[in-house]
Amino acid sequence: MEQEKKNILFLSVSQGLSITTTNINMINTGLVGSILATDPSYATLPLSLQFITIAITLIPVSLLMGTIGRRPMFLIGAMAAFIGCLVIAYSIFCKVFSLFIVGSILLGFS
Repeated sequence: MEQEKKNILFLSVSQGLSITTTNINMINTGLVGSILATDPSYATLPLSLQFITIAITLIPVSLLMGTIGRRPMFLIGAMAAFIGCLVIAYSIFCKVFSLFIVGSILLGFS
């Protein structure tokens, strides 16, 4: 019973952090996009591509989970998020909007 309480607490905190990071991602992606984009109308393009990537990869990823398992797919997603964050950080540092888009697509895949 004690382990179940720990699991519930862990999952509750994880869910809260997940929701928080999603909101921060939406706000910051638009702000950084408006700074890096040559035209302000492209500011939300990276965020839009994140959601399009989610929609496109949702079914194939779920089918792969059934084929190769959840753990390998989770690791692939975690690596995509890690590489995407590195690409985004580099693109902000170098002020390259196209790299920012690529990093955003990788985050969408994750």
